[in-house]
Amino acid sequence: MKWKLPAVTAISFYQDNRSKKALEELEKLNEPLSTVIRNSEAVEIPTHEIVVGDQNGGNEEKTRAMVFSTLIFANILLSFVNRSFFYSMLESFRNRNLLLIGISALVLTMLLVILYVKPISLFFKVTALNISELGMTIFIAAASVLWFEIYKYVKRIRKAKA
Repeated sequence: MKWKLPAVTAISFYQDNRSKKALEELEKLNEPLSTVIRNSEAVEIPTHEIVVGDQNGGNEEKTRAMVFSTLIFANILLSFVNRSFFYSMLESFRNRNLLLIGISALVLTMLLVILYVKPISLFFKVTALNISELGMTIFIAAASVLWFEIYKYVKRIRKAKA
C-alpha cells in the first residue's frame, strides 16, 4: 500500500510533463506565420515578429533608422508642445526661446549627419532614409505628440465658457 502513492504521483508528473510538451508542439503548429523580405530573401517568421520595412524589403538598419528618427522628431515636437500646458504651441512661439530653437536645430543636424554621413551611419548601424520614409517618421512623431494640442484647445474652450 505504501508504494501506491509514490507510483501514482510519479505517473501523474510523467503524464503532466508529456501533456505540456504536446501542448507546446501544438501551439508551435498553430502560430500564425508571415512571409516577409529580409536582406533580399523571402523568409517565414512568426507574425508577431514583423517590423517596419518587412513588406517592402527593409532590414534591421532601416528599421533602426526609422525608429530613431521618429523618436528624435517626437522629442523635438514634445519640447515645443510642453512649453505651455494651456496655450497652443503656435501661441507659445511669441515668447522667443532662442536656446530651444538652437538645440532643436543642432539635434536635427546631428540626426542628418547620423543618417547620411557614411562612416557615422555605419557606426550607428543605420541606413539613409528617403524622403517618403522621413515623411512617415515625421507624421508618426506628430501624431504621437500633437494630440496634446487638442487637449489644450479643449481646456481653453472650457475656460472661456466658464
